[in-house]
Amino acid sequence: IYATKFTQTVLSEMDTVISMKIEFLPKYRGLEKIFPHPQSISSLLPEWWKKQKSYLNDDTSVHGGTMLLTVKKCQAVFDSMTFGYYLLCPMDLSIDATGDTLTIDIPNDTREFQKFLLAHHLSEQIQEYPIPNNFHKQVIRIHPMWVARTEPGYSCLFITPMHGSKSPLQAIPGLIDTDKYVSDGYLSFFVEKGFKGVIEQGTPIVQVIPFKRDDWESSLNKEKDSDTQIRAQQLSVRSVFRNGYRKKMWSKKIFR
Repeated sequence: IYATKFTQTVLSEMDTVISMKIEFLPKYRGLEKIFPHPQSISSLLPEWWKKQKSYLNDDTSVHGGTMLLTVKKCQAVFDSMTFGYYLLCPMDLSIDATGDTLTIDIPNDTREFQKFLLAHHLSEQIQEYPIPNNFHKQVIRIHPMWVARTEPGYSCLFITPMHGSKSPLQAIPGLIDTDKYVSDGYLSFFVEKGFKGVIEQGTPIVQVIPFKRDDWESSLNKEKDSDTQIRAQQLSVRSVFRNGYRKKMWSKKIFR
């Protein structure tokens, strides 16, 4: 089985490590060497992140009790961007969204796979869906040629890559209980109006986020000391010039 592991580390009093697993299986055996396999996001960080500087104008000095940090120092952005796995575009897709009809083409020698790779929705199937104004009215469906399977009690959220590189594709979010039903199916995408070009093979198109299913109950906490607790947290994190949250509150997330 071609697999990659989702590891969530929990240290008990015995210092044992519990690792949860997610498996990615090829849709068609024998073709797994042709189609790019899923990747942990940390191995495919977007180009904008690599180019982004950590400090404004490379100034690492302190100004009036603060440092001139950029988005690259935001742990919340980094965690959301690297949480889970990427499913990649299975092969080059030539897309033309300049007209009323959206057209897609693939390399000549791979046309035998087209029926496995591409599909579409009838307009009536999504006639009430709030399609963003800057996207084509037609929706394309792409099969990444890999399906996900998780352990009992775990599901997967499939979304557009968070904070990913600019792309004319926007995935329609979906959630699947992948412990009971492997994610066997096409993924749906909006295409930016006016786009004409090639989505290259290996381009990240979907972020897969495995999670444990739990029941939740919301409440409003009106206790008088809640603001005191929040203030204490703020002071703790902001008592250092940088990386306060990472140093004092953050928990490492591991995806291999």
